[in-house]
Amino acid sequence: MNTRAPTRVGYSFRRFGILATYVFVFLLALPWFLVSVGLRLDEILVLPPLDFSWRAAGWVVGPAGFAGVVWTMAFLSTRGRGLPVSHLPPERFVDTGPYRIVRHPIYVAFTLALSGSGLAFGSAGVAFGAAGFLLAGWLIYVLGFEEPRLIARFGAEYEAYRQRVPVVRFPGRRTLALLASRAWKWVRPAVERCANMVVLFRIGPSVWVTYGALLALGGATMAGLSGALLVRGGWSSGESIRALVWLAIVIVASGRLTWLAYRIRDLISRPARTMRTVGFVSWGAVIGGIVFPFLYSLGGPGDPLWLMDRIFIALLPCTTLGRLGCLTYGCCFGRDTPHGVAWHHPAAKVNRELGAPGSSPRVPTQLIEALGAIVVFAIAVGITRTPAPAGTVTGVILVLYGMLRTAVDCWRDEDRFGAWQLTAGQVGSIAVGIFGFALIFLARGGPGWSRPALPVGFEEVWSVAPAVLACGAIVFFVTGFHWKNVGRW
Repeated sequence: MNTRAPTRVGYSFRRFGILATYVFVFLLALPWFLVSVGLRLDEILVLPPLDFSWRAAGWVVGPAGFAGVVWTMAFLSTRGRGLPVSHLPPERFVDTGPYRIVRHPIYVAFTLALSGSGLAFGSAGVAFGAAGFLLAGWLIYVLGFEEPRLIARFGAEYEAYRQRVPVVRFPGRRTLALLASRAWKWVRPAVERCANMVVLFRIGPSVWVTYGALLALGGATMAGLSGALLVRGGWSSGESIRALVWLAIVIVASGRLTWLAYRIRDLISRPARTMRTVGFVSWGAVIGGIVFPFLYSLGGPGDPLWLMDRIFIALLPCTTLGRLGCLTYGCCFGRDTPHGVAWHHPAAKVNRELGAPGSSPRVPTQLIEALGAIVVFAIAVGITRTPAPAGTVTGVILVLYGMLRTAVDCWRDEDRFGAWQLTAGQVGSIAVGIFGFALIFLARGGPGWSRPALPVGFEEVWSVAPAVLACGAIVFFVTGFHWKNVGRW
């Protein structure tokens, strides 16, 4: 019996199916989606058309980008004896031609083609917004997913290639990298001292951790900012205080329930011990922030998207302080790295979970996310200065924060699942990112912000002072209190 022909036919059919899928997704669906996002940003942010000089530059950059895509794909196919497709990779490693300039020239050229097209047709949303999303997306993909597979496949050869060829090139790249390295060397000792401030104080058998204090400060900050924005939007101080107290309860409960869902097997096998273990998941706060406005608006004032905008823009400073709290607690820790932060305190979560290996220097993922949240906050505040409809701010926050978390989790020392080796946090990041894009497309109506989010007046914050104190107290008691040992109630 001859089995070779069916095997070849099966392989050819599989190859055709993979190629057809890649052509549809990356050459048709993805460009259409990105252009749609860019045009939508033009519409909701009321971005003015670009002038002639930008358009002229686009007619140079765009065709150059398209030509670069064709050239680099053809070069990789002929020199690598394969296709520029992850599921049908070239047989040989290629580091010449355009691959001598940057490590991923197809992605770079694709980004230039998209940005140049936006410039040529006068769309700032396509040229800068959609192209920015694309750039961030493929950087996360190649650094977090594609390059680890290339290292596993080509070993030392690709490691050496990474050392000599950058991901992207831009003027001052080496100077910026040197300054960043020196700055980190200067601040690293202070960061490490903060990281080992696990216990804030003890009262009898109770232990109060620094994590709880920082998260309480974040909760109070969130209550003050979101409450001031509610009052500014026409809510009474009483209604604002009531909403904020319920919001704090929902967010804390959602963070706890999400943590329990992560550990459902432990909850079933050891319910008492699991319930006494202190644990919260930040995605629970995000879920609570999404669900609460819809539930509260059923019996209270305001449009849920309008309310959600004021919650999420205030949630970002809380996220920054909360992640600094994670740094002091030793949770959400990153992978080993010689230039990272080491936790020496025995009560730090990394040491309680991993033992002696936990005290090795690790990527300070908590600090990276805290700084990233500040950047997202600045962008969100800028959007409040535009006529964007309600829901736009939350949509952009969720897309950007989802990308940030996806990137940071690439360095997390955490269990991974499936063929793509995703963390649970990355699955959540993808989900909220999709929801964020949906909000961007669904946002309708007049301007969602009659005045910019910042600055807020002292009187507005003072009018919700009871909520500020209540939220801070609730969060501090629930997340800061431990009994006898850190990590136990």
